[in-house]
Amino acid sequence: MQENKYIDWATRKEWVMIEGDSLPQPYLFEELVERINKDDKVYLESGVPKRFIREILEHSGRIFLVDNKKVKELRDKANIKKSDYADTIALKQYIDTNGKKFREITIDNFDLVELRSVYYLYEKQTQHVARLKNQQSNYVDEYGEESTDISKALGLNEKLKKEFQKSLAKYFKHEILLFNDIKGLGERYVFGVMLTANPIDFLSVTRYLMYCGLVSKGQIGNKYNRSAKSLFHQIAEGLIQHKDKEYYPLYLEIKTSIAERHNPEWTKGHINNVTINRIATLIAKEFYRRIRNEKHIQISLSSI
Repeated sequence: MQENKYIDWATRKEWVMIEGDSLPQPYLFEELVERINKDDKVYLESGVPKRFIREILEHSGRIFLVDNKKVKELRDKANIKKSDYADTIALKQYIDTNGKKFREITIDNFDLVELRSVYYLYEKQTQHVARLKNQQSNYVDEYGEESTDISKALGLNEKLKKEFQKSLAKYFKHEILLFNDIKGLGERYVFGVMLTANPIDFLSVTRYLMYCGLVSKGQIGNKYNRSAKSLFHQIAEGLIQHKDKEYYPLYLEIKTSIAERHNPEWTKGHINNVTINRIATLIAKEFYRRIRNEKHIQISLSSI
């Protein structure tokens, strides 16, 4: 028999669970998992560590994640003092009174959840390595030699970055090969697009561009993925910096065309930003075509 389970999770103490309409009860995690049946719906606040999610999924049950900020808002509004029991009751009340569909985590999509976590760590590690390299460069400028401590830290962090990169590259091997002809579009960007805005999830290129924020302001509204838009802009700038054989000439062509139409009212910075946005849009379209195995269309100024 299917039953709803409302759970307040913890990492170093007992969990608290409401089963159906019962009162909240404390359990060790191992005990709690044994009480979850195959068809039960398990509601947890977001932020629960992945190792717990995997164990629940492998055992039984369906997991639905609920925004912990919404639960806190409900508890604060009711002026309920925070406790594990109060959090569990607030979680149940929020679900019972909210008709929204909550995000389900299944065995099929859990790999994607884990990959996004690895990508987040990879990005953080990439930024950390860049900071250490800058510190080393400044140290050399100041003292004329490299710092042993910075070198050691840099080596350890680069090793960790490569481990994350290897995990992602193994999963996205096919997608990396699809874009190895574009200079400046490295593995890091392929990882980002596939985990932030996978074209497979969109039935049309128009919907994809709207999701990525690469359409006119009238079409875009406020509902778009800002991370995806930023990512495609970074890709565009990278391709221009590396003078890709296809996109760099196109960048110059578009920039000249815009300048001729809008000088002198537009500044050089404005013209460049609009051009970058156009290039980012074309790259997003190319991702959509290649990932969805659509026919590659030669890019030209007329396709903008």
